[in-house]
Amino acid sequence: MGGVLNVALYLSYVIIAVAFIDLILVIAKGRTYLSRREAFFTPLTWIGLIGAVSVILPESAFSKGLYTFCMNGGMIVWFVRMLFRKKPE
Repeated sequence: MGGVLNVALYLSYVIIAVAFIDLILVIAKGRTYLSRREAFFTPLTWIGLIGAVSVILPESAFSKGLYTFCMNGGMIVWFVRMLFRKKPE
């Protein structure tokens, strides 16, 4: 069962990465109200950081849980960051 779930988890990361790469390109080309530097701080950035921390941790239930949480956690951090972001002038 774990093998099937791992494949589904990795597949979901690939699918969502395509959408986030498109988001990065749209922001970088200036087609949004966000500044171009915001392209460096998309959910993909935070997913990568949380995933890297989970890989560095020793093998445990916590590190596995953190790894499976990294997609949701990355989006939560990004949305909270956007919530407190200054409005464009």
